[in-house]
Amino acid sequence: MEKQKEGRGPKREKAEKKNRLSAEEIMDLLTEQKKTDRKIKEELEGMGKSFVALILIRPEKYQLVRGSLLKFFSGKENLPGIFVTTNMPYGKLVEELEKQGTRTDKIKFIDLISRIGSYSVKENINADFLEAPTELTELMLSIEKSAKQIHGKKFLIIDSVSTLLIYNEAPTIEKFVHSLIGKLSTEETKTALLVSESEETKAIVHTISHFCDKVVRVQ
Repeated sequence: MEKQKEGRGPKREKAEKKNRLSAEEIMDLLTEQKKTDRKIKEELEGMGKSFVALILIRPEKYQLVRGSLLKFFSGKENLPGIFVTTNMPYGKLVEELEKQGTRTDKIKFIDLISRIGSYSVKENINADFLEAPTELTELMLSIEKSAKQIHGKKFLIIDSVSTLLIYNEAPTIEKFVHSLIGKLSTEETKTALLVSESEETKAIVHTISHFCDKVVRVQ
């Protein structure tokens, strides 16, 4: 009997060690999410009914920041809003957000990636599917239309300026952002422009930061 216990010992110890590591990884992730939540709250809380914040993000923190922003706007602030996605198709994005406990029923999604990525496109009242990230005029019209449909305070997240830069020339993006901010100036809209920080985005960050009320860097 003792031999059987000794024989199972190393396997049990290995399994327990594996479980401990998994738990540690989960705790690390939760801790990072809490840090990011706190960072976003500290930076954006108290900025008023309307503002434009440029959010600079390290690539590895991108998912955390996106979650924190939605948690802040639709959770703590309890605002309806508009989410422009250029990185993840609408269906997959909603699935991910709902798994994180984020309510999506009060969010209007504008999807610029599903059609060019051959993803399933099912028209519904919560999503506009545009032809491509190059269609900036169409994007502007969709944002304006969605903003008018939401009365009172709202939020707008552009995810992301970095991806738009892949499909458009920098001066075109700068003009689009400048025009968008001008149109939103009469609305009670809290806007977050997401940018993945890199050498390629340095120049455009320098330019559009002058149009924004605040620059938030998430390290």
